[in-house]
Amino acid sequence: MRIRPPALKGLEPHAGVLSALFGGLCLGLAAPDFGWWPLTWVAVVPFLIYLERSERPPAFWLGTLLGMIYYLMLLYWLLGFHPLTWLGIAWWPSLAIAVGAWLFVSVSQAWLVGLWASLLVRSRLGGWQRIVFGTGLWVALHWLWGQGDTAFPWGNLAQSQVPDVWVLQIVSLGGSQLLVGGLVAFNLLLAAAFTRPKRFGPAALALLVTTHLYGLVQLARPPVPAGSLRIGVIQGNIAQARKWTAQGRRQAIDTYVRGYEKLAAQGAQLVLTPESAFAFVWPRLTSASLPLVAEIRARRVPVLLSAFDRRPDGQLSTAIFALGSEAQVLSFYNKIHLVPLGEQIPFKGLIGPLVRKLSPIQAEVYPGTLDQRLLTPYGPIAGGICFDSAFSEGFRAQVANGARLLVQATNDAWYGPAMAPEHHAFDALRATETGRYLVRASNNGTSALIDSHGRTVRITGWNTYADFIEAVPLLVGYTPYVRWGEWFVPVAAAGALAGLLLGRTAPKK
Repeated sequence: MRIRPPALKGLEPHAGVLSALFGGLCLGLAAPDFGWWPLTWVAVVPFLIYLERSERPPAFWLGTLLGMIYYLMLLYWLLGFHPLTWLGIAWWPSLAIAVGAWLFVSVSQAWLVGLWASLLVRSRLGGWQRIVFGTGLWVALHWLWGQGDTAFPWGNLAQSQVPDVWVLQIVSLGGSQLLVGGLVAFNLLLAAAFTRPKRFGPAALALLVTTHLYGLVQLARPPVPAGSLRIGVIQGNIAQARKWTAQGRRQAIDTYVRGYEKLAAQGAQLVLTPESAFAFVWPRLTSASLPLVAEIRARRVPVLLSAFDRRPDGQLSTAIFALGSEAQVLSFYNKIHLVPLGEQIPFKGLIGPLVRKLSPIQAEVYPGTLDQRLLTPYGPIAGGICFDSAFSEGFRAQVANGARLLVQATNDAWYGPAMAPEHHAFDALRATETGRYLVRASNNGTSALIDSHGRTVRITGWNTYADFIEAVPLLVGYTPYVRWGEWFVPVAAAGALAGLLLGRTAPKK
């Protein structure tokens, strides 16, 4: 008979809550802000052991608690857009809006972990069926919740693994969901190995070794370049509260004109600006009176300029304009994924006026489409603007259509420095998935160059002006992910269904 210490006996009634708190805390600490990435591989193990050994656990509420702790830690940067006094909102209402948004968005994501835990318990599966079902269920639920206009897939577990460059290469095979599936499966295998180590321990070790060996092989393969491009990046560092004023616009014009002239004189072949560097509508037919036009025509260096695009029907869209050596608009890319409750408004009739008050342009912008091509004098380039990098399909579609380089224009000044590492992690995932270098220009940081294996080549600081030029390889060839897309999601979902059916029809022992 095993005798437990009195202290541990006292904790037993609270094992579910403690395991959920532990899981949420570990996932939060593994996020890019904190960087304790190995914790993702074990974070949910105690919680899974508790669920399996308890007769009737409150799985939904405990799973939601685990998810809530995780998302509150992951999304605390949402508090950074307070104060909004520059938008005419008083200090205390501004704080209430920031805290309310932080809590609401966290809850809107956390309940999915609760649903996963509840369905896992209700399945009453064990052994391999439980592992396959739990993995496929997590992948399918989070993929489904990441679809649609209001999708917010910011809690993708693959973000945490960007520092582990070996395992990161898995996303080139099946996208970030394949890496997420591997992480969830490893947690399930370790939990199963707790009671049956000889059966599931070797499988967990094999999964860990295989994923890292795949990365080692991929890193040993040199990319296939088809030339290079000296691309210049300007990080203007225009304060968010100032950017939308008349004085701020004059400052932005002066900053980006001077930055362009400097980079052009230093030999840049193409210059990239941050999201809405010019916070006004840029016409599709260039006029000589527009800022930067005279400088482009004198220097003859093309620009990827972000401003607002007005469609023929009058709708506005955040865009990247490819300006040629005569400052003519060669093509443009409209932002596809709009930030919910910021750039696009669900339940417009109810909350539309309030949300529009939080927008400096006092309007809703409209999304672009997946079939866009950002054509430049150096061939097609895959464009992305800010929130676009949280999604895979936009960059994948453009690379499949011939793009040899990824560019990302963003403005993270709304939220403060806490958001930057998470945004950088998404960009590293997109670069690795597509096998392309990614160049990011951010308004106030961080701007960066990421190679085709997700490694950071160069990164700037926060809240500072910066400009730089890098010779970036233009790569060809397609990763399996570019060729086949999200093949792992239906495979995982089918596996979950098969595991459930096999578990239900298996003879009871």
